[in-house]
Amino acid sequence: MYGLDTRYDTGAADPHPLAGRWAPDLALTAPAGATSVAELLHSGRGVLLDLTQGGAFARAGDGWRDRIDIRTAQCPSPPAPALLIRPDGYLAWAATDAQDTGTLRDTLATWFGTPAAG
Repeated sequence: MYGLDTRYDTGAADPHPLAGRWAPDLALTAPAGATSVAELLHSGRGVLLDLTQGGAFARAGDGWRDRIDIRTAQCPSPPAPALLIRPDGYLAWAATDAQDTGTLRDTLATWFGTPAAG
């Protein structure tokens, strides 16, 4: 596919090396069984993919559930603890560590608006 080497500026001061790039199509094991990043994007919505054991990133995205799909999964060699994938398949954000929920919320607000009240 043309343009897969394109990297978009995320506007972050020190983004993860994958941020702004095409999302890798990882083989995943989700609670419902085997899947992949490509399959998770079939809905045409953004996807917050939490690859941690405890699901801390999934909880941080709760205010955006009406606009994004939040999925937890395991991956044999995760490239980051969590990924926020735009509907076009590019990474809006990737966690630099397991405590990176503040930058996640900022990026969610940038791409998907303010969190829903609730």
